[in-house]
Amino acid sequence: MQVTIRYSIAFLLLCLLVQEAHEIAHMTANKLLNGCGGVRYFLYWQLCDTGDKYSVVLTAFAGPLINFLFMWCGYKLLAKNTTVKEKSYGFTFIMATLPLQRLQAFVFRGSDEIIAVKKLMPSAEPFKGAAVLAGLMLILVLMAPPLYRAFKYLEGKNKWFTILAFLFIPFFVGLIFQHLGANESIRAFLLSSPGVSQQPSWLALLDIVLLLLFIFVAKSVGNLFTR
Repeated sequence: MQVTIRYSIAFLLLCLLVQEAHEIAHMTANKLLNGCGGVRYFLYWQLCDTGDKYSVVLTAFAGPLINFLFMWCGYKLLAKNTTVKEKSYGFTFIMATLPLQRLQAFVFRGSDEIIAVKKLMPSAEPFKGAAVLAGLMLILVLMAPPLYRAFKYLEGKNKWFTILAFLFIPFFVGLIFQHLGANESIRAFLLSSPGVSQQPSWLALLDIVLLLLFIFVAKSVGNLFTR
């Protein structure tokens, strides 16, 4: 494994882009189903409260769907019959979904998946915490195979350190950016437009810049593994 500075930049940029795609998916689903896009932050978003539980379910699932699509694409690319370059992309895709963000549901008992399952459950749960347990099991079923395959592909006695670094470092980087973006003055600036109101917001332009920067260094992602 060769974690170069160029790869690290590409990886962190991809983490931010996947998370932004997650939030944009929420916002788009909310707009299409409920007529409003919710409250938008950088790397964060709040749902419009409509009272329609099925709209809430679909909107809540829209974000994690992006993460799981990337994760299972990575799972496929890490198959035995793929090239080393494809495996590099596969491992990166899995870890760029910020798995720890989904796994924190096991600690805080809250996530998009749990919100959706709670809405689908009858008002009288079969037992206390049934919705939370069902949501956690859903997360585990969707995440365990890709994460296990990513871990299994690593070699050497430092594989536990490597997988933990890929889990924790981008998670905390994302958390820092999320808190910065939640600052009211920063958020107001990001949601404003550079000129007339018809122009894209600074946040939309920031997403474009992140994408262009990633494209510039994306080639390094395929060079993570050498064999």
